[in-house]
Amino acid sequence: MRQFFGNDRYEKWMIAFCVIFLGSLLYLNQFHEIGGYAVETDFYGAFAPGAKALMEGRVELDPGYGPGYEVMLIFFYLFVRDMFAAGKIISILSTVLMCFLTFKLLARLFDSKLAFFAALPLAFVLLPWSVVASTDVFFALLVTGCLYFLLKDKKIEFKHLVLSGLLAGFIYITRHNGIAVFPAIAVIILLINPDNLPWLQRLKSCAVFLGFALLIMVPWMITNYLVNDGAFQSDSYLIIASHFYGRPGVTGADDLAAASQKFNSLFDVVFYDFKHFVFHYLGNLYRHFRDVLQHSLTLPVGLFVLPGLLLLLKNITKRQAAYASFPIFGFLLLCLVHYEPRYYLFLVAFFLFYAVYFFFGSWQAEAASGFFRIAHRGVYLAAILFLAVDSSRALKAVLTTEPLELQEVAEYLKSNAQKNDIIIARKPHLGYLSDLKTVYFPQAASLAELLTFAKNINARYILYGEIEMERRPHLQELLNYNNGHSELQMVYSNDHPNMALYKINNN
Repeated sequence: MRQFFGNDRYEKWMIAFCVIFLGSLLYLNQFHEIGGYAVETDFYGAFAPGAKALMEGRVELDPGYGPGYEVMLIFFYLFVRDMFAAGKIISILSTVLMCFLTFKLLARLFDSKLAFFAALPLAFVLLPWSVVASTDVFFALLVTGCLYFLLKDKKIEFKHLVLSGLLAGFIYITRHNGIAVFPAIAVIILLINPDNLPWLQRLKSCAVFLGFALLIMVPWMITNYLVNDGAFQSDSYLIIASHFYGRPGVTGADDLAAASQKFNSLFDVVFYDFKHFVFHYLGNLYRHFRDVLQHSLTLPVGLFVLPGLLLLLKNITKRQAAYASFPIFGFLLLCLVHYEPRYYLFLVAFFLFYAVYFFFGSWQAEAASGFFRIAHRGVYLAAILFLAVDSSRALKAVLTTEPLELQEVAEYLKSNAQKNDIIIARKPHLGYLSDLKTVYFPQAASLAELLTFAKNINARYILYGEIEMERRPHLQELLNYNNGHSELQMVYSNDHPNMALYKINNN
């Protein structure tokens, strides 16, 4: 423990900051009562139901994910007895631990001063996601931990390979895009070779790392084969297809359904229009990097990433190069899908470090005057203040755009509906809160077509609000509470925001 918690003043400041940060997040947590539509749809539609199914001895997981996050949900649920609260606690703890582990690793690879001033902006970048029930910050913590255990000491020993490998396996069964960790670690061990080992020893180290990762991965791969007819079964290729050949922007359920009609594998996606695929991907390399600097880090912090990286590369050790190169494969993988800030949370610590190195790197020892250093510190402070303000606004948006109206509707349904009645809605929130089964709102061209679909699946309720109206505007007549349709009975309405819940008559 003494080795982990040192006596360095910056480490003491970091511990104090993390304690205050943890207390602040626990306080803010109480204002997040229900998951929002922007990020927490997967929580209500996949993760929480998947965790409940696991507790009942069933495997009902989304094809793009393994059971890693659900296992953690179950663990914390046993203490708080509420899935949403468990999800928020996971994000809060992951946020604070990621900041601290990033500090610890940078302090050992560089120095504690640089590490402290790199961990501070990381806390602000993570802030908007810190009380959100999602896998994003938890996944980022796992990736940080994997690299920490590998590089935390002056030499990579067997125990480091074991711990890092086990975490890599858990990373993969949490999100399948965690596969990027494996080539990143292989490059560190085989090519960068921080311990200057001969090739045979490097290959043995890779084998140990992979072997312990497989201890975690293989049970899930076998389960995936039995349940989903493929050890590596995933719908990720549909997300890629939607991005390259579908409408621009965020990929939704409609886009995946459309892509599934044309593509059956990643091979189909790549070679459907190979020239377009290659040029679009090359464009993504620029666009996503620009978006990371502008939106994941925000300006002006992002302006200092490239200058800091160039200064770092002028005088870098092999162990430092191992850290600096780690995000390459993760970034290349994410360029296959649309840009989304939360996707990059497991990489932002590295980009932030490049930027902060510009202000606090060892190259400054060679800088000319004290005025130069003071000016640098002033620019750093201003950049961090901009970041803090931007992140605080983003967090406020999370806390003030919750669909709180669903709580009242859920209470009505709990009292009047039968468990596992079917409700048609675009988002799974109300169905989860009411113990109903949600069926995604169909591509119905008219109300009559929607009712035919509802009867064919024996649906009991239809929810139509502003979130449904975004994709089905031609059904706005459902917001006319006096439409008098004989097959529908309006049982709940709300004006701000506009929303109506209908019960389908059985006559």
